[in-house]
Amino acid sequence: MRANYHTTMHSLNLLCHLAFLFPLLADSWITTTRPTGPSIQAAPGRQSVSLLSKSKQSPYEGNPPAFNDGTITELNGIHRIFALSDIHSDHKDNQKWLHEKVKERDFNDKDLLIVAGDISHDMETFEKSLAILREKSSHVLFVPGNHEGWVDRRHKPNSTSFDKLSEIYQACWDMGVHTKSLLVRGDDPKNCPHPLWVVPLESWYDGSLSFREELCRDFEHWPWVDFIRCHWTPDFPTGPIGTPDARQPMGLVDYFLKQNEPMLANNPFPSMFTPDGPDPLSTGIVTVSHFLPNLQSLPDWKDLEATEFDDAWFDHGAGGMSAKFAKVAGSSKLDDQIRTLLPADKDDKRRLIHVFGHSHRPKDFEYKGIRYIHNPLGKPRERALYMVSPKVDFQLIWDTRTGEIEGKRVLRLWEEQGGGLEALDKRLKTVNPKGRYNKHKGSAFNRQANTTTTTPTT
Repeated sequence: MRANYHTTMHSLNLLCHLAFLFPLLADSWITTTRPTGPSIQAAPGRQSVSLLSKSKQSPYEGNPPAFNDGTITELNGIHRIFALSDIHSDHKDNQKWLHEKVKERDFNDKDLLIVAGDISHDMETFEKSLAILREKSSHVLFVPGNHEGWVDRRHKPNSTSFDKLSEIYQACWDMGVHTKSLLVRGDDPKNCPHPLWVVPLESWYDGSLSFREELCRDFEHWPWVDFIRCHWTPDFPTGPIGTPDARQPMGLVDYFLKQNEPMLANNPFPSMFTPDGPDPLSTGIVTVSHFLPNLQSLPDWKDLEATEFDDAWFDHGAGGMSAKFAKVAGSSKLDDQIRTLLPADKDDKRRLIHVFGHSHRPKDFEYKGIRYIHNPLGKPRERALYMVSPKVDFQLIWDTRTGEIEGKRVLRLWEEQGGGLEALDKRLKTVNPKGRYNKHKGSAFNRQANTTTTTPTT
């Protein structure tokens, strides 16, 4: 009896705190009338608030071309390619981390920094963060996340998330930040024989990664902030209440994947494979999205060979939260699209790497011919709890001089490197023990176990 009591209380305590298993808690959220508007397009010119002058850091003029025009930019003289996501510089600690990390690193104009979404929903903060990333003349490639699609009262009436994404793309263009396909090469083919094709991919979520619908019966009441602050056109209505598709923007994933097709069809490598060109086996492809592409990339998925979710992986006690997040995590259709880039010849060992963001739970694993990498900065408390490594840094993933940079396999960081449940439980008692995630006690969470959370989510 005593053992069962302690086991139950341990699970409830973890459930209370492990709301932080996922990127929860919006710092602010505003309900506005659901607007309508045009499809995504280049926004008109706007005044940049960058910390660096446009003439110093942007090679571009005017407005960016349409996202889906298949443009490839040749980026020569690059040595190192790094990856990071989910900077969330709305948090002062994160903006401080970003400024200090860029200052201490030896970044230069031979580096490419890939950022897989969620810098900030606020345009001024977003642009300041881009300016920090470009302080040392490093090249930056950015793919928008769900936070970049948030609309608030500062936007014009009837503005949509498409309008907001256009504003994001315009800001990137103004500041010389890449948002389109890149052919990355080094100084010369002899010393840098490992060129890289980098392909940014737009996407969203559609519930296709859901694995326990029975734990999502009240999903329509789950306070996921995208449901409040993202506003799409009438072409993408939300699923009916009472169905598994409730509140999901129907058809949005298909729309975004369609936008990716011209870039995916414009593979630069075949024309390069001449007698004087690079060895095909020395080249690589890096695709980049914010959203998750498959079940294996979900925070709690532990066995890469498993075809179904094992409830034993809910040992942390937050099964309901895990199941709900899966519905807004990404789309299996994204993985299908990425896999069209795998070489048809099984003997072709050319590397394909996918960089993603969104879950705030680090991943680095190989699955059916593709390496998947999620290297988030996350939120300060997540680092304190070791949900994200306290020593997180820009991850070096490729060098045009040597090729792919191998990394340590990661599936559940807090378990594999953070000491597991016992260590996590100890940290929960010391990391802001009076915080908002600790205020729910006893029967309230017992009634809601594995079903819902009362905390607004993002």
